Amino acid sequence: MLVMFLMGSLGFFGNMNHLLGSLLSLEMMSLSVMFYWMWWGMGVGGEVYGVMIFLVVGVCVSVIGLCVVVEVSRCYDSSYCGVVHVMGC
Repeated sequence: MLVMFLMGSLGFFGNMNHLLGSLLSLEMMSLSVMFYWMWWGMGVGGEVYGVMIFLVVGVCVSVIGLCVVVEVSRCYDSSYCGVVHVMGC
């Protein structure tokens, strides 16, 4: 989990000029913090399964929304308005 956080932070500082790379690196950092929090909660004995489901769904929705925003902005910036490839992000 610490390695995942360090990779995300290094990727963020390495891709500051690239919007998608920096945002996905921030997403990786938040995922590592979330996994550490869930692991700590399970070790203490707290019920975090409901919160876990909400967090995972929220992260998936944010990644998909981020890909859509980046692809739509590329479409308008480059005047290429073909099919928006959401999965190609």
